Amino acid sequence: MLQEELIQSIEERAWIDRAADPVQDAVHGILDRAPGLAAFLHGRWLGHPLHAAMVSIPVGAWATALVLDGLAARNRRYRKAADTVTAVGLAGAALAVLPGLADWSDTRGGAKRVGFVHAALNTVIAGVCGASLYARARGRRKVGVGLSIAGYTMAIASAWLGGELAFRYAVGVRPQPEGRAEVRETAYPAAEARP
Repeated sequence: MLQEELIQSIEERAWIDRAADPVQDAVHGILDRAPGLAAFLHGRWLGHPLHAAMVSIPVGAWATALVLDGLAARNRRYRKAADTVTAVGLAGAALAVLPGLADWSDTRGGAKRVGFVHAALNTVIAGVCGASLYARARGRRKVGVGLSIAGYTMAIASAWLGGELAFRYAVGVRPQPEGRAEVRETAYPAAEARP
């Protein structure tokens, strides 16, 4: 299956660690010194992983922008709304970064590599959506819309990688014993979590 081959290909790329390790060590070091921040970013106060809740903002906003851009092709009054929602998506993506980094900081092996690719792809997506906003502001509407379409297409791929991180590697997932509703205070027990 193509998806399995793609994940396996990422998992096997040990060179990713050379880029990922310094970032992960820095994030892990900060969170180790600030356990309150770590708990906040992991969503313990929410009883739900914060990153998973936050990513719906950019994905939903960018999907809405595409619909509004389609409407704006026939009626210019939708342009401002499309531009605004594109900006909201970019802001939401920026807010989702920190909880995502917090969840990823406890991973290793294949989960670390897939998470790094996910984050790198999200960085590219943010750049593409930022370029879309710039093009829109400069009056290059077709370029802006084209960049939005490209960014959203990449966001779908990145969201799939995020789903793999949650379901395959249990990154950001804290299973609770039967009958217990409270959130444990330990780090996330990812399949390939740091010891």
